[in-house]
Amino acid sequence: RRRYDTHLVIIAQRTWEDGEWRTRVAQQFYDDAACSLTTTEDGFRFEAPAGVLEASPSSLTTNFDLGSVQASISTGQETPWNPEGWLGSRWTRWLLPCRYAVRSTNSKGTWNERPAFVHAEAQYGARFPKSWRWVQATDDQATLVATGGAFEIGPLTTNTWLCRYEVDG
Repeated sequence: RRRYDTHLVIIAQRTWEDGEWRTRVAQQFYDDAACSLTTTEDGFRFEAPAGVLEASPSSLTTNFDLGSVQASISTGQETPWNPEGWLGSRWTRWLLPCRYAVRSTNSKGTWNERPAFVHAEAQYGARFPKSWRWVQATDDQATLVATGGAFEIGPLTTNTWLCRYEVDG
């Protein structure tokens, strides 16, 4: 049984060009029949007509081309962050209609063959929060990731924030 009718691929790219920051975003919906997801005990591989995303314990690689924005990303060893805590355990995850999995918050890697800090995450489930905010900041010494909003947990709607601030060294 397939879990989703459609899949959304989004690429956001921020580059320094001609003395200023430029942001480009592209997105594409795909029918489930056009995509495939293969999982193993240690990782997964997602394929869509625009490209592929593959994760293992030792790396994350992706190659997507959405026309106006392309992404060829790779990282080395990562330490995933589980912000769901005990709510994400297999005994209680039915409480969460929206799941939040952070693969990497500040991994050194490459973006289109240039050095980069890579952040990779996924949100999935029956529905998104009623409202939400997301912020991320990173450099070579620290990283901040915060997301929050009106999350529905069972019969309750709570204003909840998940935050991570990490300093290297």
